[in-house]
Amino acid sequence: SLFRIINAYGVTEAAIDSSFYDEELAKLPQTGHVPIGRAWLNAKFYIVDAHLNPVPVGVLGELVIGGVGVARGYLNRSELTEEKFVDSPFAAGERLYR
Repeated sequence: SLFRIINAYGVTEAAIDSSFYDEELAKLPQTGHVPIGRAWLNAKFYIVDAHLNPVPVGVLGELVIGGVGVARGYLNRSELTEEKFVDSPFAAGERLYR
């Protein structure tokens, strides 16, 4: 294939690029969507419900990002920090960005 799709997904709050997908165009899933790929080694992705419980494969949920690249919060924005940065139920001492 002459074309490759490269998708580096992430948010500023989690070190900008948290996942990476690289595939030949001919091998893309026939869904019309480009996957966000796999998490970098220092990032963790979880799909959860409103109570931060993991959802089964195929069930819609919220993507939250954990790992060392997650910021501590927003400067001088404590309310927004409390809303978006939460303690992880998956790893002691880890914070998640929702």
